[in-house]
Amino acid sequence: MSQEREPDQVHVEHVAPISPQHKAMAEAGREMLISSIRNGRDFCKFMVGITSGSLPVYLGLLKLVVRSPDALSVWERAAIALPVGPFLFAIWFFVVGCLPRERQFAVDVIEQIQEARAETMKELRIYTIRAVRCFMVGTVLAAVVITSAVLLGW
Repeated sequence: MSQEREPDQVHVEHVAPISPQHKAMAEAGREMLISSIRNGRDFCKFMVGITSGSLPVYLGLLKLVVRSPDALSVWERAAIALPVGPFLFAIWFFVVGCLPRERQFAVDVIEQIQEARAETMKELRIYTIRAVRCFMVGTVLAAVVITSAVLLGW
């Protein structure tokens, strides 16, 4: 009599205990999945403070560098105000990156969990990239304005 299996049955050929290395790797993978969203949000929270602090630093440096603010032309005043916009947008994008996302999924359906996690990670990545770009543009503009104020003697 041959051992024929029915199509809906599973046949287990080899069973062995899970090695400590496999347990450690499974735990590391689990921790990576859990912490990836948390790390992104923590970065955004940190950068909200850094970006918010960049505005007073920029304005303080301008106060040290600009000799007579009343004598500035309209174009010079516009140039001074230019870096403020990207800094404010960066703060806004970082704050939106910190906000919790509402996702509905069944906790016992792996595909729905993976899809919700992927969507959350994608949104977080988009807002973080936009925020970092705005922050970099604001920083470069602030450096150009301060350098111009020093070199041109505003």
